[in-house]
Amino acid sequence: MEAANETAETGLHGQPVTSEFIQATNPDIIFVIDRTALMERRAVLDAATIENPLLRETAAWKNGKVIFVDPEAWHVTAASVTSLELMMEDVRRAYRN
Repeated sequence: MEAANETAETGLHGQPVTSEFIQATNPDIIFVIDRTALMERRAVLDAATIENPLLRETAAWKNGKVIFVDPEAWHVTAASVTSLELMMEDVRRAYRN
């Protein structure tokens, strides 16, 4: 697969993007890392709790390719073997079917 947007700047910690940017870019796959849930110790977002009509218009959403990942594995403990296994399974899940 190709990047959804070749012109976006990248960095060590990514870049903030808007819902409008995601809608306009219309990616085939979206990985959702809910860092706020981790920091605020609240339930992690899932498809049922996202109230974002722009996200729901993307090809990723329509094709069931919005992957909600474990924020601790992806953000905090990404260097551990267990976290790497979880991350690889999330990526495999995105490319199945």
